[in-house]
Amino acid sequence: MVSNLANVSSLLWHAYAALPAPSSAVNWAGFYVRQDRFPSLVSAGSNTKETPGTQALLLDPFHGKPACQLIQFGRGVCGTAAEKQETVLVPDVFNWEGHIACDAESKSEIVVPILVNGESVNLWQHGSKYICA
Repeated sequence: MVSNLANVSSLLWHAYAALPAPSSAVNWAGFYVRQDRFPSLVSAGSNTKETPGTQALLLDPFHGKPACQLIQFGRGVCGTAAEKQETVLVPDVFNWEGHIACDAESKSEIVVPILVNGESVNLWQHGSKYICA
């Protein structure tokens, strides 16, 4: 699964970058997976321990600057999309309460949850260098 998502991240990144401006201003494109559904993806000795009784998202293949490794459901744009099981579009992250700023260059984001049997198990996120009106 990891190699497939790595290729998808690369393909999406380069597809966005090939678009005319401002669409080409991709800053981050990649995935987060639900940690309890993919425990084998957690590296030995990593600092990504999940709090008991909570659900968390673990960083998966992406293109862009380093990102937050672990995001709790309900926190930030990714955690909100996972918890609500719906796409979250944030045209201006500076006006979105609870935004987790992994990279100050990201000005807008869209996060799309991937649902299996009614559960968020994976998320796709795209960050842009521009505020989207």
